[in-house]
Amino acid sequence: GMLTNLELMDTEFALTVAETNYLQALSDYLIAKARYEKAIGKD
Repeated sequence: GMLTNLELMDTEFALTVAETNYLQALSDYLIAKARYEKAIGKD
């Protein structure tokens, strides 16, 4: 089906927000994992 320009822009924006949230969560996870491993003395 065809989307209007507004619907397309809204969908693209939602995708960008979701990608940004995913990358932030991944970053938070990697930082927490590194801190945990440092705390338990793992290299």
